[in-house]
Amino acid sequence: MHATVDRVVRAADVDVADAGRLSTAIDQVYDDQLDVIVVRRALDPARLAAVGDAFDRDDASVAWARPNAKIPIEDIHVLGADIPATPTYAAPTGASLECSRASSRWQTRISSAMRRAWASI
Repeated sequence: MHATVDRVVRAADVDVADAGRLSTAIDQVYDDQLDVIVVRRALDPARLAAVGDAFDRDDASVAWARPNAKIPIEDIHVLGADIPATPTYAAPTGASLECSRASSRWQTRISSAMRRAWASI
């Protein structure tokens, strides 16, 4: 039996040039106002192709083939954040909402200060 779901997926979909519009998007996800965040052209196609080639090598030692190995250097981090973006080996439940929001506020302040500093040069 298949159930029909009448829910619309709420998404923010922007080009990387307009990513600044997403400054509160993580909060919107946590507040159940948004389901998906898409940033188009966030990764350079040539670099992304090189990453794909590296993963497709036969001699590569892929971490997911060793699930019990400790590999903290490969934990996924959000650029501009000081906490892991996903559950990790060291923190299997991931970061709390409060920790994520505090990190986001801190990173926003740091980014603003850096922009002001660069603008004055």
